Amino acid sequence: MKWSCFSFCLLFLHMQVHAQKPDDPTFPNDRIKFKHISAREGLTSAGVTSLYQDRTGFIWFGTRDGLNRYDGTQIINFRSNPHDSSSLTDNRIICLFQDRNGRLWVGTWMGLNLYEEGLGFKHFIHDPGDTSSLSHNHTFFILQAPGNRLWVGTEKGLNLLDIDSGKFSRYFHDPDNPNSLSDNIVKAGLSEGDSLWLMTNSGLDLFYPEQHVFRRFGFPDTDGKEIRISSSASLFRDHNGELFMGNDIGMLVFNDTLSKVLQYRLSSQKEIFLEKMIRTFCEDNDQNLWVGSYNGLYVINRERTEYAHYLKKSDDPFSLSQNSIYSSLKDNTGNLWFGTWSGGVNYYDESYNVFKVYNEKAGLKYPVVSDFVEDAQGDL
Repeated sequence: MKWSCFSFCLLFLHMQVHAQKPDDPTFPNDRIKFKHISAREGLTSAGVTSLYQDRTGFIWFGTRDGLNRYDGTQIINFRSNPHDSSSLTDNRIICLFQDRNGRLWVGTWMGLNLYEEGLGFKHFIHDPGDTSSLSHNHTFFILQAPGNRLWVGTEKGLNLLDIDSGKFSRYFHDPDNPNSLSDNIVKAGLSEGDSLWLMTNSGLDLFYPEQHVFRRFGFPDTDGKEIRISSSASLFRDHNGELFMGNDIGMLVFNDTLSKVLQYRLSSQKEIFLEKMIRTFCEDNDQNLWVGSYNGLYVINRERTEYAHYLKKSDDPFSLSQNSIYSSLKDNTGNLWFGTWSGGVNYYDESYNVFKVYNEKAGLKYPVVSDFVEDAQGDL
């Protein structure tokens, strides 16, 4: 019979309910749609190195040329100004963090900044003549510590900032002490209870602050090659408690049973090919793991041992704006944000993808469809 408008609406609802979820990695060829945020919307740089949502709901974009605050409509820019002592110390943003008191901290290539609404930025920088200052200006991560204190990872050691006094305690690698930091270049951190996981240029460390002891776990065998970790190396704990690591030698996982860092494999039978330079992780509401790499986004479903790989497509304006993924964020509504090295921000909301597209690639004989009819078997 011929389809009425009402019948078409029923078809739409049927498709909406049964269309495969775009983040379902059992259908890696399904097209997913991204909204792009770029200079056109007010972004100060196309290189987005960090993403953060604060308690009020603002999304902060740390870029290679300034800090941006987004309210869903408008972007407000914050830049370094040599003639303004309350501006950022540097426009090259590395990391963002909001402490338990709601204060926003900004790590840059030239020190640590505390943002104070209406007042600007307070600076914490390295002073060669002051051992209680920040040990190095390259600030890679910021984490909450007990009390009114913060952990700060830098190019030269781990720091503990006492916010009230503004003074730092420093932790360094000591070649004569196997319980010291494994390397002074501390690129990523993850706070868990009374301990702290750290990724250095030499491996994974588990730090027990009360005992001042670092337990070291080296990286997998790299055939004697020197390991250099990118500035956006990451540590991520998923909903099952697995600890994942991303760096220039690929995607790694910590095996609790063996107490060892291993290269990640999707299963014993199926080895997933992941690019080198794994930079960021996030998990969606369906517990799929999204992995940002130098060459696109991987979406991994570990229960079904399936994955999808999404790349920029020149003929698809809704694909990734650029393949080099640098940062990620799951916001408080469950939507996903991805910062790229030179393509701005990609925003993913699965509600964009309620339609499954049938076109000539799917076997349609002609791209113009003017009517529908259903046969006795219920086929269209």
